[in-house]
Amino acid sequence: MTDNTNLFTGAKALITGGVGFIGSNLARQLIEQGAEVVLVDNLHVYHQYVVRCAQRDALRKFLHENGIGTLVHYPVPVHLQPAYRDITVPLGGLHKSEEAATQVLSLPMYAELSPVQIHSVTEAILTWDRSK
Repeated sequence: MTDNTNLFTGAKALITGGVGFIGSNLARQLIEQGAEVVLVDNLHVYHQYVVRCAQRDALRKFLHENGIGTLVHYPVPVHLQPAYRDITVPLGGLHKSEEAATQVLSLPMYAELSPVQIHSVTEAILTWDRSK
């Protein structure tokens, strides 16, 4: 068995974006093991920009027709995914999660997104909303 007691002694770690519970616990554990840790909670990781819309599919279609790509990252709630089939939560058992899964839409998000592109996405969404 390998002794990992001093595995992180002298190591340096930067934990960014939404430090929260997981990040702060990870930081505490690393510090306890001798690592130098810097927590930076004001940097965005530019991973996803998710909105919720009751008419998600219509909005997504409109944005696509206007050259704006979107994604649905989590179309199936966790409790209904095959890996969790042994959990005894039936369809409708977590109705808020199931509802959210039909409404969440990821808009374009990346560090190089220009102000012009941001404005174009915003204007397209407002145009769609006004047309309803």
